[in-house]
Amino acid sequence: LKVNTTLKTLNLYGNKIGYEGAKALANALKVNKTLTHFYIGCNNIGDIGADNIADMLKVNRTLNLLDIHSNKIGDKGMEKIAEGIKGNLHIFTIKISGNRISENIQDQIIIIQNNKNKLSLSGLSIITLLSKTSFDENDLNEKDVPDTVETLIKKHLNSLENGDPVKPKFTTIYNNLHSIGYK
Repeated sequence: LKVNTTLKTLNLYGNKIGYEGAKALANALKVNKTLTHFYIGCNNIGDIGADNIADMLKVNRTLNLLDIHSNKIGDKGMEKIAEGIKGNLHIFTIKISGNRISENIQDQIIIIQNNKNKLSLSGLSIITLLSKTSFDENDLNEKDVPDTVETLIKKHLNSLENGDPVKPKFTTIYNNLHSIGYK
C-alpha cells in the first residue's frame, strides 16, 4: 500500500484485523497516493485502531470513502476520527454505523461533514450514521425506508443550506444509493 500506484479500492470487511492491523494499514495509507475507497468494517479495531485511522486521515489526501462500521469504536475513538476528518476535505463518505458511540458524537460528525461541504464544490457528502441498525446489514427492508433517493438528496441539500443536519429515521442517502446499485 505504501508504494501502490494502481489500487483504488480496498475492501477488508470482516477479517479480524484488530487494532494492530488497523495501525499497520493506517501507517501505509499515510503515504499512499491512489486509494480512494477503504472498507474496514467489522474488524474489531476499537478505540486504539480508530486513533491510528484518525492520524492517517490528518495527512491522507486521496481517500474519499471510509467505511469503519461495526468496529467496537467508542466515543473516545470516534472523537479522534472526527478530528481527523475535520481538516480532510477529501473524505466525502464515512460510514460509522454499528459502533458504540453516543448521539452527540454522531451529531458532531454530521456537523463537520456538512460544514466541509458548504466550503467544497467537489461533491455531495453522503453520510451513514445509524448507531444500531443498518440497511446494508439487512436489519431493514425496502418497506421500512419510506423516502426515495431523490427525496433524501433534497432533504440533505436543504439541510446544508439551512445549516441543520438531516438524519433520516431509518436510512441515509448512502444506503439508498447503495441499494439501487450506485457505487
